[in-house]
Amino acid sequence: MNKKGFTLVETIGTLVILGILVTLLTFLVSFFIRANERISISSLANEQGNKIVRRIQEDLITLKPTTYESCSGECYIFEREFSYEYNESTEKIELVVYDEPVKYKLEIKNNSLYINDELYEFDGFILSPDSTFSITEESNYIYVNINFIIVSEKNNNFEFLMSYSFKEEAIPNA
Repeated sequence: MNKKGFTLVETIGTLVILGILVTLLTFLVSFFIRANERISISSLANEQGNKIVRRIQEDLITLKPTTYESCSGECYIFEREFSYEYNESTEKIELVVYDEPVKYKLEIKNNSLYINDELYEFDGFILSPDSTFSITEESNYIYVNINFIIVSEKNNNFEFLMSYSFKEEAIPNA
């Protein structure tokens, strides 16, 4: 006898195998979606963290501080009280003392970063309360270390370190 078609056992077997394949495919797709999301969050965190570290470093390099003072809490004010500038008329480098020092203020308060009293916004992240400033002095050199920890919406922590140093100098006698 010549039978055409599938038996019930063959159909059930095919459905079981198809179900297993669909389940595996679903797990794989889900895994890749979660991995892509983690990579996107990590990439954005790196962009945000490196951006603030670079900005503060560039600001301090531009300022060329000669001294600093601490304010309340996690707060420091960096100051440049004088500089040496080229005078075109005398063709000499001369000491210029500022009536008011040029200041640059960094502060961490209430899980926020303030630069010159303006709130710095992290895009999609908040600043962890574990973020810290530390300043050490050694032989007229000031070593500034900032540890930024930013936190994603899913509570992933991303840590960024910034170091800067300068020589503390008093205004020279003119």
